[in-house]
Amino acid sequence: MTAGARLPNAFQLLQQELLPNSAPQTGTFTSNVFDKVTYNTCTVQIDVSAVGATPTATFALEGSLDGNRWFSVPYRTPASDTSSNAAITLTAVGAAVFYVDPKFVRFLRVRCTANTNVTIDSVLATAVF
Repeated sequence: MTAGARLPNAFQLLQQELLPNSAPQTGTFTSNVFDKVTYNTCTVQIDVSAVGATPTATFALEGSLDGNRWFSVPYRTPASDTSSNAAITLTAVGAAVFYVDPKFVRFLRVRCTANTNVTIDSVLATAVF
């Protein structure tokens, strides 16, 4: 390497919109699957674009080793360093961010199990290696 030459970026980024049909969702749904391959860390962002009267939507972050059998995976939030795999409940407009704990699942998805008057605009997954 010559003096002053730039080193290649040590990080690689994989990002994918997981919302089915890339259209806002108002009912229950299961997101498209994110294949994080060999990437270690993964962040999931759920964007709520609109709410109506008494809004509430419940989500589960799910992982799989083979893409067929799914199970709840633990996550952390920016506000807490405590790991949890409890159901996620969103009631307001904005972006909710979750750091997926397990490094050893290959596939990830988001499942909306209940939805009353909440419009989900985007479900985005990002992995960094």
